[in-house]
Amino acid sequence: MVLRLQTIPWNSRKYSIISVRFEINVPLTITSGLLRPQVSWGRGFEVLAVGLILFASDRRFQPLHQEYSQDWGLRILSVRASDAGWYFCQISTSPPVSHQIYLHVVDPQVEIIGGPELFIHQGSSVNLTCVIRRAHKMPENVRWTHENKLVEFDRSRSGVRVRTFYELHRTVSSVLISHVQPADSGAYYCDPDGLEHAKITVHVLADNNPAARTTSSASITDGGSSVLTVALLVSATRWLAEQKHPLEAL
Repeated sequence: MVLRLQTIPWNSRKYSIISVRFEINVPLTITSGLLRPQVSWGRGFEVLAVGLILFASDRRFQPLHQEYSQDWGLRILSVRASDAGWYFCQISTSPPVSHQIYLHVVDPQVEIIGGPELFIHQGSSVNLTCVIRRAHKMPENVRWTHENKLVEFDRSRSGVRVRTFYELHRTVSSVLISHVQPADSGAYYCDPDGLEHAKITVHVLADNNPAARTTSSASITDGGSSVLTVALLVSATRWLAEQKHPLEAL
């Protein structure tokens, strides 16, 4: 994937700030306004490239230029967190003109609320919610899988509903499973397009105590914080009535 950046005129403001995410290829492009300028790229005290000659030992850096074009660029392949920082481009005018670019590398976050493990009682309902934040762009699709099967299209299991909705700065996808059974145990994956997946392992507990019921749900509050609510609904009165008083055992 290549992130296309707006060309920066050499005589515009002296610096720019660019935000990108991990594992993309990013070209830093500048327009010289001159027919045959000498353009050099660097970072800190290191010269990365002069013209189309690469001086950097890291081959992920690639100078870019097409003949008769006024655009000069530096491409960085598979951006890493360590690539963040200030870069400069210098054009051989008299006096020389330079432009600084700050590269901000953003790490997208894919999280299933309440992970990595969730324990629920057989017969309960569970709502697994996956939140995607800080992505360069919203994923077109978010897939849920369980035991290598797409959850939404698993015809062997009814009572399953998948919903995905998009907000300004995040994507939220949830899968609701009604009346969970032991076969619903295992690893669930939230897999958004172009991003790392998130995993949660669900353990379905045998319903040995019919007076106890568990409802597990992951929800998103209006304030944007993620909340896992695990409510254990226990009939204390019935449980106490079935137990012998300690004095009766003497």
